[in-house]
Amino acid sequence: MKIKQQIVRNLPSAFLAIVVGTPAFALPAISDPIMLGYFMPTSGVYGPNYFDPKFNKGYNAVVTAFIQIDCATDKKCLLRDQYGMMPEDIAKNVIVAKENGLKYAMASFTWQGIPADFNVGSSDDAHLSTIARTIITYLKDAHLDGVDFDLEASLSLIPQGTWNGDTLHKLILELRKIKPEIIVTCAPQLSKNAQGKHILVTSGISQDYDKAIELGDFDYIIVQAALSLPEEANADIVANTYNWLTASDAVVKIPQKTKLLIDVLSGPNVNQINSNTVWYNCKSCDDVYAKLAKSYESISGESQFGGAATWSMNHDANKSYGMEPEPSSDWKWVTTILPAINGTIPKQDRKNR
Repeated sequence: MKIKQQIVRNLPSAFLAIVVGTPAFALPAISDPIMLGYFMPTSGVYGPNYFDPKFNKGYNAVVTAFIQIDCATDKKCLLRDQYGMMPEDIAKNVIVAKENGLKYAMASFTWQGIPADFNVGSSDDAHLSTIARTIITYLKDAHLDGVDFDLEASLSLIPQGTWNGDTLHKLILELRKIKPEIIVTCAPQLSKNAQGKHILVTSGISQDYDKAIELGDFDYIIVQAALSLPEEANADIVANTYNWLTASDAVVKIPQKTKLLIDVLSGPNVNQINSNTVWYNCKSCDDVYAKLAKSYESISGESQFGGAATWSMNHDANKSYGMEPEPSSDWKWVTTILPAINGTIPKQDRKNR
């Protein structure tokens, strides 16, 4: 999602969303709807800081932005939290968060064409195995359940090796070989091919995710349905995206076991000037929240519905997205959408929509 490039470039470089977990707590069933939010654990932006329980508010899956991967060679292969938090310290916070209702926390890698963020080196099998072992060690030390791949530039642009969809598939296989229970997600952008069919891309029309998707590598697909296409300005974009991607004639064949989380951004303070978003020039925007809730609710009983996802918890916490000591928002996104995905919208509210 292009808004992430704008935000992240103003922060220390890197992006790794982290699925957090700890052996002391059982993972929820994959079929349970989740409310997933990305967050930036910075001191300069109001909002969640490393899984602080007071920022739960209904989010039961969190993705931290971001962690760098630096594996140019087999001898130099490590992961770094972009703000310097050590995995052992992350683990302490995760344990507390789990005790206060958190189900998942995720770590997401991003590739946006900047080598410092995703310095993965060679694509040969031996090096992929080294990368996988390094990732799993980090997850263990930080008590994390898995990883999210938020790749927003073509893999062919990675300087070393020959990275492509096949390479991504092989890396995930290596991860699951070491840690079979790992949770793996991806965050492709919604786009269209030359025939006008909806596709999932890293950028443009680069369908780098397709092989891993079709082979069932991902537990959840977080579909970025904002900022790219004119139809993303329609409040029905949530249900429409689900239906486009699960149709019998869909370009990419998503396995039945893979769940979809549609992300349309958490509110107008993320990017209100892009006309390809439901938040474009809305005033109070209350009607947009209500329409989105209706769209989520309409697909909540579908077999591949996984819940909802949003960028970002920081924006949801703070209407003006500044450095305020207290939030000026009432967590409008999570409080409106959570009942919709759980099928618990009050009857009166349902009538008013």
